[in-house]
Amino acid sequence: MTKFYYVLVISMFILFTSTYAEALSDSDPATGLSISKNDARLPTLMYDEKPLLAFGCHFEHMLFDDYDYKEWTQWMVDHGMNHCRARLYHAYYRDYSPFSKTEDGRFDLTKWDDSFWQRCREILSHLQENDIIVHLLIFPQGSGGYWWQGDGYYLPENNVHPETAFIRPEKSTAGFWQSWSQGKHRLYEIQTAILWKMIEETAQFDNIYYDLCHEPFIHAMKPDEQQDLKEFLTETTQRFVEHYQKIRPDKKPLLGLDTDFTPPGDTRNWIYSHDRFNLMIQGQNHEKFYTTAQEAIELVKIYRKPFCPQESLDPPGIVHIPNIKHKNALTYFESGDRHHLRKYVWRWILARSQLIDIYQKSLRKNVPERERYNPRGHNEFENDALIIRDFWNGLRDYPNLDFKGSVLSGPGAVHMVLSSRREAVVYLSSQPGAENVRFEPSELRLELSLDDGQYTADIWKLSFPGGIVETRETNLTNGAASLDLPAFTDDGVVHITKKE
Repeated sequence: MTKFYYVLVISMFILFTSTYAEALSDSDPATGLSISKNDARLPTLMYDEKPLLAFGCHFEHMLFDDYDYKEWTQWMVDHGMNHCRARLYHAYYRDYSPFSKTEDGRFDLTKWDDSFWQRCREILSHLQENDIIVHLLIFPQGSGGYWWQGDGYYLPENNVHPETAFIRPEKSTAGFWQSWSQGKHRLYEIQTAILWKMIEETAQFDNIYYDLCHEPFIHAMKPDEQQDLKEFLTETTQRFVEHYQKIRPDKKPLLGLDTDFTPPGDTRNWIYSHDRFNLMIQGQNHEKFYTTAQEAIELVKIYRKPFCPQESLDPPGIVHIPNIKHKNALTYFESGDRHHLRKYVWRWILARSQLIDIYQKSLRKNVPERERYNPRGHNEFENDALIIRDFWNGLRDYPNLDFKGSVLSGPGAVHMVLSSRREAVVYLSSQPGAENVRFEPSELRLELSLDDGQYTADIWKLSFPGGIVETRETNLTNGAASLDLPAFTDDGVVHITKKE
């Protein structure tokens, strides 16, 4: 009888803990990075259960290159920035490699260099301690194609796995994604071993969102090859979530796939609508494929997922750097891009994007020390970033701000509005790409979704030290409001809140 009692108690305990873990993952809010949404409002990214704005320069090579991530982290903290992009590994730079190396210098893609992973944990821990959100890029760009030639890990001559010959790297992009659909399951396990190792090493952190492949070059794939890609992603994302939740039953991973180099159409729509991709990620560096902030607003409405722009683009394209391939790129490296970077970030904030990547490295060729300049004082955008953070900290009703309201008349070529029933944000600026455009004092007439009543309007000049310049009071009746604006240059924002 006693033995039966103990068996019963143990069985009930196992059932309880299993049921509890399942319930926790479905209902209880997790700390760290998460998405909060319901049928009544747009998706909102949360960090420790508070609405999040994460923007900042990427630390692209920090996990596999000697990189002063602590100095850059402190600089970001000091200037209100809290987002970085990082590659897990890369073909061309490997001071540190996640894979173990054999005596003949080749890599075993299913075994690990413990020193890399220890260093990886130390870096991610430091970033989490400083509340820096990490956009972690997993498979490198080109997905096995020509970006990986020469010294790529997946080239057969560089690893111990004869199965990788199937990938056909010579000017091929699709081969990497065809292993599952073509029944090359041993190759598939070799390719994806890095995913399960990465999850085991990173699931403990609450500040990471995952990007399965940076620039997968889908534009270079034929329709049947894109179908192979979909089958690879369907199988892999299911395994990804299952593996992650074995380690973190209290939390679901935030997962997306970069759709740069992905033409609008069936495959991009399939990615955005996929249940296991809960983020829409879009590179902004390539003219044929970029999505503007206004276009992203419509995508958020359709797919009801956060939209995350990566790499700066200020359409129409700005050419600050001669003789480079990516003529539309804006980068923190170029100090003259200050005003364009600021306008880029503000437009995406008004498009309700909460994870905003700023391109950092030099795009000039033959620069061996890409990110080793001192960030402090390098670009005056760092001062504009403090104003952005101060503004964000003053928002009261962000989860309910929606794409409602309009500017009936007012200065600027770009007008963007977010409004709830008790708060509104109105952004006014010159055209993207324009600089030093002065707007004279004028009247701003608005139609908003605010309740009737008395409101306070804070007027901000976004490159002005301290940001806020004037505070006015206004009454709203049937959503109509008017304000007298001071003169400003390039861009400004009005923050309207219900008077207490």
